[in-house]
Amino acid sequence: MVLYKLLACISPDESDALLDFLASPYFNKNDRLHRLAELLLVHAPDFKRVNRSDLFRHLFPGEALDRQRLNEHYSQLAALVRTFLWQQQLQAQPELSHNARFAAFQDRRLLRDFRKLAKTEA
Repeated sequence: MVLYKLLACISPDESDALLDFLASPYFNKNDRLHRLAELLLVHAPDFKRVNRSDLFRHLFPGEALDRQRLNEHYSQLAALVRTFLWQQQLQAQPELSHNARFAAFQDRRLLRDFRKLAKTEA
């Protein structure tokens, strides 16, 4: 399963950062995705004891099991984990961040502002 593979590559040190990322309303507006990550990370890295019915009961108390709904949450969480991994890479490699900022400023015709920012960071 894609989500399990993504979560398996998250180190224990990165788990807290991932949960902080998922708590950010800028990236995630669905609290259930944060809770799903918490529940799944307990089972990392092998996820052998994950019981999807139990997960659903924790996420949607009192509701009948809806596998499609749970699958949608898995897909949404996988997309957020991919974004988190990308963010981590941007932080680890400043040249990537620099290039991305350059492109963002260029797209908005703010190259003069970018050059000022680059000078202050140098």
